[in-house]
Amino acid sequence: MTTTYLRQAKAADLPAIMQIIAEAKAYLKQQKIDQWQSGYPGKNDMAADVAAGLNYVMLRDGELVGTASLHQGRDEDYQVIQGRWRGALEQTYTSIHRMGVAAGYRGQHLSESLITNLLTLSVQLGYTDVRRRYASRK
Repeated sequence: MTTTYLRQAKAADLPAIMQIIAEAKAYLKQQKIDQWQSGYPGKNDMAADVAAGLNYVMLRDGELVGTASLHQGRDEDYQVIQGRWRGALEQTYTSIHRMGVAAGYRGQHLSESLITNLLTLSVQLGYTDVRRRYASRK
């Protein structure tokens, strides 16, 4: 039986997290998507997320196969947007950033599982609104 679960990242996970981020950057480039093509997110970004307790990793049978950062509260990246959010402007929320799945696990619906776990975690933390950054950050 395959075991897949989410846990908060540790500093020791950083090399595996950066490998997943590098694979994601390469995949985006191959798909001719310019997101993440000029250094972001870098090791300092990911290390800061891990140190702040914001980064989570997905493990499958003990192997680290996915990563994402879950910010809580108000997010600077969402202060100015085109359009508007549902709900009250002062509402707090979680936001998912810097998400990736290991190249060898593409096509296995693990990103769906990763997001589902992050949504569950958000609800457990008391949030009812979750936002995902889709805008390109170069």
